[in-house]
Amino acid sequence: MSGPMSEDELDQVVTNIELLELQASALPPETAPNSGPQPEPEAEGGRFAFPRHILKQSDFFRDMLTSTHIGGGGEGTEINPIVPDSISQVTKFQIESFYRVVDHRGFQGQLVLSQPQWFAALKLATAWNFDQVRQFIIQELDFVAVDPFDRIRIADECRVPEWLRPALARLCARKSDLTAAEGRALGYERFAAICRIREMEKLGSSPEKNRAHECCNSKCPR
Repeated sequence: MSGPMSEDELDQVVTNIELLELQASALPPETAPNSGPQPEPEAEGGRFAFPRHILKQSDFFRDMLTSTHIGGGGEGTEINPIVPDSISQVTKFQIESFYRVVDHRGFQGQLVLSQPQWFAALKLATAWNFDQVRQFIIQELDFVAVDPFDRIRIADECRVPEWLRPALARLCARKSDLTAAEGRALGYERFAAICRIREMEKLGSSPEKNRAHECCNSKCPR
């Protein structure tokens, strides 16, 4: 068994995450405006290097890095990268977006990302249990104008139930009717509930305080 890592090794970017199945249809990185040079992730092929202290912010990686097997000096290096099975579907775009957020030192100043970048970073922060990073992203997205369908989709995928009611209320109040494609995106129960509420409001029989209550309770994540 390898001995404990030296201080020099700990200071290096020693932990690599290999992307086993990078999707060919993955969104390419988008250029976002920024106030200065932005550091880029170290990458070669399908591997990304992260400082160990960053990964230890996550319960997912902390347990892995302190285990008897993976915590050894020979693991998590460029030669022997850590390859968790559960991240095999992660894309390069998601990793790059997540890196931009975690490298935003101390979460100080303004970090400007596109909506797809924010969403991609939130997905990984949620999947990998980076609680502080996840909360930071959610707070940033609270002030971003997001299409209600995107807001609902991400709320379901990333377990952000507080986004559902405002987004559904916007759909209930929308002047134009929902399309069949939008109904499929919402799911039958939510689509039916929104249609009922919209019809009731047209007839003047739906109290304002009940708007979106019915559809928010339809297929909400538990």
